[in-house]
Amino acid sequence: MAIQVRENARLALTTVREHKVRSGLTILGVVIGITTLVGVISILVGLERDMRGFLEQFGADTLFV
Repeated sequence: MAIQVRENARLALTTVREHKVRSGLTILGVVIGITTLVGVISILVGLERDMRGFLEQFGADTLFV
């Protein structure tokens, strides 16, 4: 089992070394994707807090029709 893990790790590292451009582009894609997700979630959380604050200004006895 341990030999198989070492062999797989060696093969993976060899592949990364041989395909540097592909590996770099993959890493760049992952970084861009994570950054986009964090940005969208931050915007949504900010909008939710802003809307809650806006609606709380009216008080509990206000009715919207």
